[in-house]
Amino acid sequence: MGPEVLIYINKLKKYFETNNEARNYFIGHGDIDVFFDNVSEVAEKNFMEKGDPTLSMDQFEIVKKC
Repeated sequence: MGPEVLIYINKLKKYFETNNEARNYFIGHGDIDVFFDNVSEVAEKNFMEKGDPTLSMDQFEIVKKC
């Protein structure tokens, strides 16, 4: 995983640590490690295709359902 993706994932982890509403909405009672594994996979794909690892809201919704 490239540094850009790692930075993005670390920022997301910090965000979910401080925003309980977002954490409950996207992760709920699910496994946080599985959630971030799925986010990392999509972020890596985004970076390879677009040069930016940021997930769209639609992509977050898809990962949420996994």
